[in-house]
Amino acid sequence: MQNKLHAAVRPTARQGTHHIPAREVVRPTGGIFRGRFPSRKSGRTVAFESLIERDALLLFEFSRGVVSYREQPYSIYYSFEEKTRKYTPDFELTLASGSVLLIEVKPEEKALAPDEERWLRRIGEHFSELGVPFRVLTDTQIRGGALLPNLNTLFPYLTKPLSGLQRRLSVAPLLDEQLLTVGHARARLGSTAAVWQLLAQDLLTCDLRQPLSESTALIIQNREPSDEELYF
Repeated sequence: MQNKLHAAVRPTARQGTHHIPAREVVRPTGGIFRGRFPSRKSGRTVAFESLIERDALLLFEFSRGVVSYREQPYSIYYSFEEKTRKYTPDFELTLASGSVLLIEVKPEEKALAPDEERWLRRIGEHFSELGVPFRVLTDTQIRGGALLPNLNTLFPYLTKPLSGLQRRLSVAPLLDEQLLTVGHARARLGSTAAVWQLLAQDLLTCDLRQPLSESTALIIQNREPSDEELYF
């Protein structure tokens, strides 16, 4: 599979920890919202080309099964409707096991259009032939329910990573709580911000698909990440 994949793609160039996308990501013209997302997992800012992509990056950043990710990783050439065409995935995710997952981000209305749906199916078939998982994420999947608002609340607390000692000391006041909730943790830690920091730093876990409240049940995180722990 590795040889087949390498033969079908044009790799991106790298300089140190910088990533040069397979095609230009952030262009200065046009009315589409573009920018850069400060990714702690990737150790750099990741470029995005739409608000939907920016929101998808939040899901990648908080999914325990995602170790790192990069935008526009490489270009492939494939056959579609009797023509050779070029395609560049939006994102390549490296998962906890070391395997990769390719992502295309699309508005659902566009993804379900007959021509687009047929094209995306062909892209998926091509990567399947190469043994590479490929998924389409839509705005409906990314923005459904309370998950995205919760992640936006927690995101600022990713900016100050805790050391190993700090991580152990941070959860120590909570170890003897029989029924841990946001309210109980806030009372023990002194502030809601301290609770959000432990959630953002993956020291506490809860069902982030439900609205956060004082009664939200919390669990002290003690499991290693797995590929299945994804928010999409």
